[in-house]
Amino acid sequence: MSANHCQIPTLSCPLLGAYRGSAGVEGGVVVVHSITGCLYGAARPHIQSRWHDLPHLSTVVYENEVVMGGEARLRETIQWALDNYHPSVLFVVNGCIPEIIGDDMAAIASEFANGPVPVIALSAPGFNGDETTGLLEVMRRLVGCMQAGTKRPHSVNLLGLCADDFQIDNDIKEMRSMLAPTITVNAVISYDNFENIIHAPRAEYNIVFPGFESIGELMQKEFDLPYKVLEYPYGMALSTAFIRESHALFGLDATKVTAQHEGELLRRLSPVANFVNNLGHIPCAVIGNRLFGGAMNHMLCDEMGMNVAFYDTSIYRDYYEIGKQLETGATCLIFGDTFSRGIAEKLDIPHISSFYPVLDRITCSPRTYAGYTGLSYLLEDIVNAAMNCRENDRP
Repeated sequence: MSANHCQIPTLSCPLLGAYRGSAGVEGGVVVVHSITGCLYGAARPHIQSRWHDLPHLSTVVYENEVVMGGEARLRETIQWALDNYHPSVLFVVNGCIPEIIGDDMAAIASEFANGPVPVIALSAPGFNGDETTGLLEVMRRLVGCMQAGTKRPHSVNLLGLCADDFQIDNDIKEMRSMLAPTITVNAVISYDNFENIIHAPRAEYNIVFPGFESIGELMQKEFDLPYKVLEYPYGMALSTAFIRESHALFGLDATKVTAQHEGELLRRLSPVANFVNNLGHIPCAVIGNRLFGGAMNHMLCDEMGMNVAFYDTSIYRDYYEIGKQLETGATCLIFGDTFSRGIAEKLDIPHISSFYPVLDRITCSPRTYAGYTGLSYLLEDIVNAAMNCRENDRP
């Protein structure tokens, strides 16, 4: 089976990426100009994050719009959203059908150019790229709304985070704590309120996570804002690197800070040291995106001593082929998204849902996988998953 014919639903469509980036802007509204299924499919991963506070609408494209055109419906929906939600920004994202029938979404959006808030039109039909294409386009358009201003000393922006990344609120809280009190977070793109985002150039540096280097380059070009690419802070080594390299941007030495964090973590983990030592060389698989999957891979290999026998962070993954490959190996644990859980169930091995989209877990506690605190929670999940397996059921 070709990967080109077995695409992951949440990764193969630009509309879902455009929705991800738009829905993370607090105070904004998203209008999806397409059939109702497009809105549901795009919004589904947000149930674990901001579902209770996520103004979004569908123009409900149906037979009448296919025959007569959907521009009138789109204009009506935009006006209704402005009148009833009073957003700070309004995003219009189209799907395949309006693109095919030729609805001029940009022209409709321009009719509101002199209105009280920006109306940003994003063309995102499913045949024109993938999830990353749509997400990066939202971020580029947000850069176009940004305004230069007085710099905030010792401040950074975090680039590449979305509202529906698993445990993202706790991850951001942990990263703020790791940078404090010397460095403050000016804006998180694209998961912040619109005012913070348009004032992002007031930061002194951008911290860019893998996959979003082009946005860092664009902001450097437009606002002379330098950036540093850092791995996501999973595990002790990457957390220490995150703190040290962030502080180094401002000529600050973080040796004492990181030593204190590391000492506290090692004391906290000392009661379970035997369990951690037994993780060495255990074969596992990492199936996720580059942002989180790359950092997880490094942490599992370099710190846990585990053997990441299968690693895939591609957009067009073929789960059928992945399952066949894992069947022939000795993989004992999978770190992945919800869709890879089916492979684990078929192989009767533990699965830890870690990467977007996570649809089979919720978080309402301070749990995180980021930073020194996150390593404790992650180790709990790894060891507990292993302990829940009956020995005679495993190779």
